[in-house]
Amino acid sequence: MQAATVACNDVFEQVINGKPFDDDFILRASISQHEAWIERNSEWAPAEQLVPFEQLSQEDKDKDTVIVRKAMKAFEPYVDGLLQETLARENEWARQRAASALRRS
Repeated sequence: MQAATVACNDVFEQVINGKPFDDDFILRASISQHEAWIERNSEWAPAEQLVPFEQLSQEDKDKDTVIVRKAMKAFEPYVDGLLQETLARENEWARQRAASALRRS
């Protein structure tokens, strides 16, 4: 469950910032996934898994990447709505700033 939370947080942040789900994002989110896993499991995890993401076996890297890809898939139906909501919020914020600046003039 904690792995899903980490992945969903990374995906959500990517979506609300209007950034694509590209290879760079998948790598960064997979690294984040692994770092969080180490924090949760360092007391019992095997030494070969307590290394930076880049030093993991391909099999272990794939475990982290699968979780990220599943989170991306889970968010797919909501991406357009989240983007629209974010844009609306940004437009309202910009409108309020402009109105405030006009009042100060």
